[in-house]
Amino acid sequence: MTDIDRNTAILKLTDTKGKKTAIAEILLKRYRMGGYKNPGNETLVELVNDVLDMASKQFPDITIQDIDNALENGFSDKYGVFRAGIYADKIIAYIRAYRSEKGVDSRINCQYETSAIKRPVTEDDIKNLLLNSFELYKTNSLTSFCCGLLFDSIRALGLVDYETPPNEYYDKAIEAAKTKRVNAMRHGNEYDRGFNMECLNTIGRDDREIVNLAKDIYVKDYFDSLIYCGDDFRYILLSKHVSTDYLQRRNAELGITQ
Repeated sequence: MTDIDRNTAILKLTDTKGKKTAIAEILLKRYRMGGYKNPGNETLVELVNDVLDMASKQFPDITIQDIDNALENGFSDKYGVFRAGIYADKIIAYIRAYRSEKGVDSRINCQYETSAIKRPVTEDDIKNLLLNSFELYKTNSLTSFCCGLLFDSIRALGLVDYETPPNEYYDKAIEAAKTKRVNAMRHGNEYDRGFNMECLNTIGRDDREIVNLAKDIYVKDYFDSLIYCGDDFRYILLSKHVSTDYLQRRNAELGITQ
């Protein structure tokens, strides 16, 4: 294993070769454990560069250990079942889900963590998650809708009456996913083009990626409506409450006993 500080933000690590090697080792471990054929050097280098670039821009405080933990959980299907394969978008989705999970634990929005203390999630945590995310959204600073967690939170508070977004949001999600795959085919290497073509032909509304994206698009529209109407989101949340059943399920998912 590469000798590099795994608990310092990768943006602060000056050993570029070292952090790329560490990420490559993490990815190769996933190839082995998943039974995938090892990628060629060119594909691995490109994947490492993509992951490092995307993770650094979206999560400035991400560490090597965070990436390793996120992939350990993700490839164990903790965050749902994604399409087979190892590709940058999937890795970033796993990292985002991992950070969302840690974010609720630390009573801060899903992008930033201030505490690693494990304690039961409360109603205030759910409300703070939404309020912090909404404030960031108003300033165009929200880079993650938490892989469906924000939708689940507004639903838990009774702000929406349905279990999943209306069909139109699944249509939008599928269209967005297809556009992303087409763009990847245009700019990727031969391996990426073949893989994304396969994904393009199998995208469906039951895919975890599509379900979460539909939820995220709905939350964007919900936030836009609050801004347009000038509603005080904090005041709206004052009269809303999360069921005990939801909190118990959420804590169970996080492995926290109450």
